[in-house]
Amino acid sequence: MVIDDAKLSGYLGNHLMAAESGVRLFGAAEQTWKGTAFEPVLAGLHRDIVEDRNDLAALIGSLGYTLGTAKTALAWVGGQLSKAGPLNPLRMSKGMAGQFELEALQSAVHGKESLWTSLLALSQFDDRLDPKKLQRLKDRAGTQQDQLAEIMDRTISERFGT
Repeated sequence: MVIDDAKLSGYLGNHLMAAESGVRLFGAAEQTWKGTAFEPVLAGLHRDIVEDRNDLAALIGSLGYTLGTAKTALAWVGGQLSKAGPLNPLRMSKGMAGQFELEALQSAVHGKESLWTSLLALSQFDDRLDPKKLQRLKDRAGTQQDQLAEIMDRTISERFGT
């Protein structure tokens, strides 16, 4: 199989746009959980998400792909909207808004994990894709999922209890 660069470029560009929003969402969540036992976990996740976004941008560059101006503009807009915190504007870890925020974070990480899984599968057809690095990124996404699941499990009663 020969990989279609136009398709892969578009796919990666869409994930980079989502990653920009993810960085903002995790930054907002870090603020939501400020002063709690989970603040260090969310701060670490935020750093990881920034690194993941940077790894994706570096991969796109190493493949010789560039984002069109429309995608660059959309990524910026998406990042700004995420910064506003539409899921949890009051930065409350309790209640429905806190639950939606955690679920959005899990969805974002799941999407990113799917990206790394797809690229890992494609690495057998394209030696520009490093399977060891992609496996490491996939594993890190799995760890991030586990950390978010633990926060949800340990705090569910605070969000829905009376």
